[in-house]
Amino acid sequence: MWNRVVLLLSGVAFGWSLVHYASAPEEDFPALRWGLIASGGIGLVLAVVIGLSNPVAGLLALLVLGLSALVAYAANAKQVSRPPAPPLLHGAITPQTQDHRTGLILVFGGEPARYEGPAFWAWWLKTSPSAKRANWFLNPWRFGRIRRAYRAMGGASPLQTAIEGLIEQLKGALGEGYVVRYARLFASPPVRDALAQLAEAGLTRTIVLPIAQAFAYSPALNEQVALSRAREAGMRVIIAPPIAAEGWLGAPPAQRLDALLAGTIPPPPNGEAAPTLEIIQAVEHAERAHLALPHASEAAHG
Repeated sequence: MWNRVVLLLSGVAFGWSLVHYASAPEEDFPALRWGLIASGGIGLVLAVVIGLSNPVAGLLALLVLGLSALVAYAANAKQVSRPPAPPLLHGAITPQTQDHRTGLILVFGGEPARYEGPAFWAWWLKTSPSAKRANWFLNPWRFGRIRRAYRAMGGASPLQTAIEGLIEQLKGALGEGYVVRYARLFASPPVRDALAQLAEAGLTRTIVLPIAQAFAYSPALNEQVALSRAREAGMRVIIAPPIAAEGWLGAPPAQRLDALLAGTIPPPPNGEAAPTLEIIQAVEHAERAHLALPHASEAAHG
């Protein structure tokens, strides 16, 4: 009886770990590798021992091991293929000071800075109208292709370096009267947290500026603003019209994500086409709209 229990547990552990081995971040590899070796090795050794005394029983042991691994793999593959749960409402914000600077949050819809697991990509696979669908059973290996693409990019997307460079340019151009941050619409750092942090710091006005037309007025953006509870803390949030920056991004955000889903590297950003001037003009326009409509500045439209 005990040997059946060991075989079942070994198979379940092997199948469950195989999904994570295929789709987990690089830093999880060592532990997962040893888990696969241990669980698979124990089950195989036990099946061989049983088969030495009774070949038929040994074959049945291998069957039990294989079936339990298959069931566990299928259950976990389906689990990692599910989009993450919606973000939660941020806790109440009580600013301790008041900061009269203006916040500026650039919102990007492209790929995450690094591969941090399948959650974001499961969401994009379900959301994208253009992504090639695959059976959920194969999704862990599809996520593994994305991880390999990130590895080929040096572990991080060059878009992240371009974003950080753009933020530094804007800090210098806009001066000390602005606090410039970036956020991602569907990845980390989320808009919700970026807004909440500025509200906690005491800022009373923030411009939220989407970069690239495709994500401009997504319901998800308004949802993230509401979940931040920044307005409840007294912050005036101005959602500005989007900046079309596809020439700088190298490709529209959706195309970048679909390329990574296919395991290929998207075009690198074009540093010479950084939309610094366009962003400064958008900020000035949003500020004028805010002054013209002091009681209705939750969105600034051209």
